[in-house]
Amino acid sequence: GTHGGTADPETVKENVWERQRTPLADGFEIRGDHPKAQGIVAEGTMQAVFSRLLIRGVSDGLVLVRRNRNVIVSECHIYHNRGVGILLDQVNLHQINIANSHISYNGGGGVVVRRSEVRNLHIGTCDIEANMDADGPPTAKVLLDARDGAIREGAIVGSTLQHTHEAPGSANIRFLGRGPDEPQKIGYFSISDNALSDVAVNVHLRYVRGVTITGNSFWKGFEHNLLVEGSSNIVVGPNTFDRNPDYRPHDSRNSLLFVDSADCTITGLHINGVKTAEAALTLRRCHRFNLTNSMILNSENNGLLLDNSHDIRVSDSVIRDARTDGESATALVIKGGNGNQIVDNILAGKVDVTDGSANLQDNQLSPGRGPTP
Repeated sequence: GTHGGTADPETVKENVWERQRTPLADGFEIRGDHPKAQGIVAEGTMQAVFSRLLIRGVSDGLVLVRRNRNVIVSECHIYHNRGVGILLDQVNLHQINIANSHISYNGGGGVVVRRSEVRNLHIGTCDIEANMDADGPPTAKVLLDARDGAIREGAIVGSTLQHTHEAPGSANIRFLGRGPDEPQKIGYFSISDNALSDVAVNVHLRYVRGVTITGNSFWKGFEHNLLVEGSSNIVVGPNTFDRNPDYRPHDSRNSLLFVDSADCTITGLHINGVKTAEAALTLRRCHRFNLTNSMILNSENNGLLLDNSHDIRVSDSVIRDARTDGESATALVIKGGNGNQIVDNILAGKVDVTDGSANLQDNQLSPGRGPTP
């Protein structure tokens, strides 16, 4: 198409309304043969709709380039392609909804945005699985790369994102910002009510500002369930980070790690059964966190670690090791830092706090071995 405006009706030219609006691709299969074949490439469209498609065996399944507005992708199977399932590449795009689709076994990632200016990206009720070639570069089921560009305003909700942890650097959701000096280029996103499992890192945020993570079920994060680096204004609400014994292999680490981050709220977490990591939840070189109303249970090593962090408040939480085998874990470790406040918690296990690093007040302390009578 030739649409060069925005979604504002005043910017849409008459020839677009008369001859180009709402191009439909509906109800057919695209199967690749030539090694460079792509599925569909859209440029300059207004209100394009892609529905009930099967796209397989191509390089990239659906590609949006240069400029598009008000795109809908629904009821599609984008399956077993060599590159990316849905690729937004060097595109200026506002308003795209990706819904009710299966996006799986694409070697270059599921939904990938790079080198683009994107607003209002909504991904909902999709199944997005196994989108990484084990021999290719690291990617993700949803990879938003704003190192060149900006990506803001959107949601990833009600979807299953999983597989394959054997691929080095694999992630389910990965946001990459421009850097520590401009972390605001990616944000205003919600990650809610998803099932996330079986990768190196379930959710990875680097140089991101303004993301809410709530209502998700995390498991089998072989390096981390959640990794946040150099980010701010991150709100992590009630989520489950559990280890169900029915799920194999049993060696996933499942830890949560925040590094060089500030001004974050963590509340209502349920963390159970972290293995081999230094701690179930680590805040390293972080500032001004409020951690409340959380459960950290049965960590193989430390429960909560504050490492050279400042002005962290931990309150109204339970950190406890109820396992009956092996050595009792340490509930709380604080190494360095200052201005930290640890109040009104149940700490069942050892406590190791550097002198002068924190004020501990009104906590219930116990040895922490075995079930409570």
